[in-house]
Parts: sequence; structure tokens; C-alpha cells
Amino acid sequence: FAFSTGGPAVRDSIPNQGNESIDEEQVFILRLDAEPDLESVLQNVSFSVEGLAERVGIALVEGKERKKILDSGRARWISHNLKESRHFLLLIQSKQRFPNKAKVDLVWGKGVQTKNGVATERDRVLPFKARDAFSVVFRCQRENPRSACLPITPMALDFSAPIPAKWARQIV
Repeated sequence: FAFSTGGPAVRDSIPNQGNESIDEEQVFILRLDAEPDLESVLQNVSFSVEGLAERVGIALVEGKERKKILDSGRARWISHNLKESRHFLLLIQSKQRFPNKAKVDLVWGKGVQTKNGVATERDRVLPFKARDAFSVVFRCQRENPRSACLPITPMALDFSAPIPAKWARQIV
């Protein structure tokens, strides 16, 4: 008898698969069940992007940029909890920006190998969708559509995506 545990598999990701508001330059944090051979990842993992005929390659996020991402927010919690487990984190990014509103599939391809050479036997697809183009909408109450804002009522800016707090503090 013979059996294979298969190559490294994606257990989960940040953002979660199915997310419909990924950034145009999204970094994906993949939690794997085995340590991958990085060369096989670069050769067999890609993005299938709506509107593009060819698949888009990936780049590994390493060094200072990786540390900065893993030391922030939700990634910090995952990184901390993985120290006690057998899971590995891999950070990847597309080699080109995603078009706004495009369907994006992360293809964890057949042939991705572990360090000891065990390879995946079929593709796994994680679906996503890129967010709409960044926009800002100003809202206020008016007596009629052509008049100025009523100065004693609230005024608001609605952003289609988060902005840094230091930029928000500069709004007047």
C-alpha cells in the first residue's frame, strides 16, 4: 500500500476567500499545513484575473515588509498563535495591480511542493473580488438640491475604503 499526504495545502487566508473588497495591491497571508518549497510556489501559484487572458504571477513578500505586516492587527494574532503549531505563513502579492471590481482567483496550483518534495496533485482556487475604485462622497442637509448646506446640521464624508488616521485628522 502507498499513500500521500499531498503537498502543502492552504488552510486559510487573510483576507478570507470570498472577500469582495480586496485592495488592488493586496498582500495575501496564507496559512499552510506544511512548509513549502518556495521555488515551486513561484512556479505554480498564480492569479486568474477577470479581463486578463494570461494568469498573473506572484511575488513573495519577505524581509522588513513581511515583518511589518505580521506585526500589525489580525496578522499579529495569527502569527503569535502559530508559534506553537505546525502551520506556516506565506505572504504573497500579485506582480500587477488588480483592476477595480474584477473577479480574482488565487490559484494554488498543482505541483506546489513541500521541502521534502511531496507535491500537490490538483489546483485549489480561492475566489476574491477587487474593490470598487476609491471615492469620497460629501453629504449634508439642504433645503433644496441647489442650495448650500444647512450650517447647523451634520456634514459627512463617506470613503469607499479606509484611509490612514493621520489623513483623516487633516480634514477640515
